Amino acid sequence: MESYHVLISFINDLFIRGLFISILSVIIAGKLFKTDIRNTLEIMRWVMISYAVLNIGRYVSDLFDPKGISDLFDEVNGPDVYMFYLTIIPNTIFPLSLLFKKAGRNKYMLLAMSVLMHIGWFVEFCVVYNYGIKTEELVDQLYTYLWFLLLKGLLVGGIINAIGNAITAFQRRRLNAGHY
Repeated sequence: MESYHVLISFINDLFIRGLFISILSVIIAGKLFKTDIRNTLEIMRWVMISYAVLNIGRYVSDLFDPKGISDLFDEVNGPDVYMFYLTIIPNTIFPLSLLFKKAGRNKYMLLAMSVLMHIGWFVEFCVVYNYGIKTEELVDQLYTYLWFLLLKGLLVGGIINAIGNAITAFQRRRLNAGHY
């Protein structure tokens, strides 16, 4: 069970947190260089759907674990229940709408979904920043983390874009060779 939570945290930290920057950079690169980004966006679509399914599996598996049930019960009945629902619904239910081809192939829908998937994190970030202790050290940590998030999003977006472009080139080569 613990390895399942580690896997979700790994995917969240590696792909999902910087997904908005990644998708935005891919869209901008596609416009600037006039490249086909459909395969890249398809990869990002399936990353989002997979993450949603893993999250649903995590909450279902928590129902069969005594500690998980206790934690879930505390979240649902706690004073910040709105934050729980603001986090869980966009992370689990909304990305499943990308299973529909028309919605899943729309680059602006993917961009909006990447924002919605972490709307709870954005709200929490704003609350901590606005109502937290505004020490110089805290502000420096927040700016450092935002720069790290930006750079990670650009890096992951570039890597996924390269993979998508390689798939596109491979498909064109097979099409030109007459394998289709």
